[in-house]
Amino acid sequence: MRPTVEDAETAALEQCEVFFGKPCILLAVDEVVQPAPANGDWPRRDMARARYAGNFDPAQIPGLRPVARQRADIANYRSAPGPKAVAYHPGGGRVFIISGAASQSAAEEQALKACNNDPARNGADGSCFLYAVGDQVVLPRRLREPLKNEPAR
Repeated sequence: MRPTVEDAETAALEQCEVFFGKPCILLAVDEVVQPAPANGDWPRRDMARARYAGNFDPAQIPGLRPVARQRADIANYRSAPGPKAVAYHPGGGRVFIISGAASQSAAEEQALKACNNDPARNGADGSCFLYAVGDQVVLPRRLREPLKNEPAR
């Protein structure tokens, strides 16, 4: 359940783009199938947050529910002690944060492990993506494993 139809559309398209790595089409809204375009060419909508790379900003996390953006670990991530990392799963826009880890590699491994072992998902819908390394968002790189000491871009 989303607060508005627009939020639901945006979240669905963002999560789809993260999952598949390319812009998606919107087929239904509120259980109503959208009419096929006259030319049969469904428009793909490129979602900026699905390809955002820059400083960590809760407002840029794709598909995240508005209330989750206010979650303490998300809202305060930039000021959290390092080494730190964020893992993300597009199914529901799930975010897993590790801070104060023994090393950057450990933070990345722990965040991905927490996300991939999430009992709410129970392994459904594929593995998680590394969302942020330190304060830098790396989601567009579609990493499913730690950087292995590779510098964040």
